[in-house]
Amino acid sequence: MPKGTHLSKERKQLIFSHFSSGKTPEECHEFLFLGSNNVCTLKHIKKLYGLFRNPIKVDDKIDYLADTNCRGAKRVSSHEQWYDGLVESINNKHKTVKRAVVRQHLEDLIGDTSLNPLPSVNSVGRSLIRLNAKRKRCTYYSDCQDAVQVFDFMDRMKAIDTDYIVNIDETSAKSSKFRPIYGRGVGEVIVKEWHIGNKTYSAIAAMTTLGFLPCTKVYEVACESATIQHFLTGLELYLLPTSLGLLDNASVNTCEESLQAVNRVFDGRWARNAPYSPRLAPIERGFSLVWNLVRERWEEAQQDPIRVLLECFKYYEVGSPGGSTCSAFFNVYRRNRGETTV
Repeated sequence: MPKGTHLSKERKQLIFSHFSSGKTPEECHEFLFLGSNNVCTLKHIKKLYGLFRNPIKVDDKIDYLADTNCRGAKRVSSHEQWYDGLVESINNKHKTVKRAVVRQHLEDLIGDTSLNPLPSVNSVGRSLIRLNAKRKRCTYYSDCQDAVQVFDFMDRMKAIDTDYIVNIDETSAKSSKFRPIYGRGVGEVIVKEWHIGNKTYSAIAAMTTLGFLPCTKVYEVACESATIQHFLTGLELYLLPTSLGLLDNASVNTCEESLQAVNRVFDGRWARNAPYSPRLAPIERGFSLVWNLVRERWEEAQQDPIRVLLECFKYYEVGSPGGSTCSAFFNVYRRNRGETTV
């Protein structure tokens, strides 16, 4: 089974049934892609087909399909466990780093490796498993994205004039959202680290092609349904009858109370972005501009964070010097409609 791949028993049986019925790996991959959000790569399916074709590895096939391991758990000698305590202490301080970085910290703690050789990266990984260590895994939005959902969403958005889009989003003040700052797809511009001094701050904002609307709210607590509803009440003053709200799939936006407020404010004219698609949310790039401006005023931000955050948002508001910068972030929707980009 390819490294890092986790399939349910039902999906393994499904792939095997496709193999048994004479379907090609490409046909199997196409069926799985269209039939589920949990997509196996074509390379993965080809490896499985290779296993199924091998007449010698009968036991391996049975173990694989039944989710069993006839060899049982690997025995670990006491000599191999001498570094478990050190690994545990490192993991408690650095829950988000990769195993290779854990090994580097381990080397720093051990110092002289002449008596006890430094474990390999794989040995460090097995040590974490033995310890049942809780790890915060880095996930990438692009890995979770469903191309079919993106296509359907963009197909619906062709009917919407780009200038009518009002993109709404919020940051979160929960510590888990700020640490780690990893877990972002390569090339993504999403910035949610509103961490200044020893506090974290959340913000709710709405952005159009002309810039942020002048109703941004900044809080010292995490955004929840009540704050979303409070923000929408202030936003209503700046909307046109043709405005269309664009929201993401955060839980604060999908609860019944928030949906009722969105329906009321936009009179039913709103859309939800395709899941795990921050590149289709122009406001994410607007947040990055604001944060860069905050960093330029970093010393001042330490003294009065909320005022500095609001002033940096104001710089990119409609009618302000930086407001026109936001127009280019909506080019993905202009190109989708076949319009000339800015």
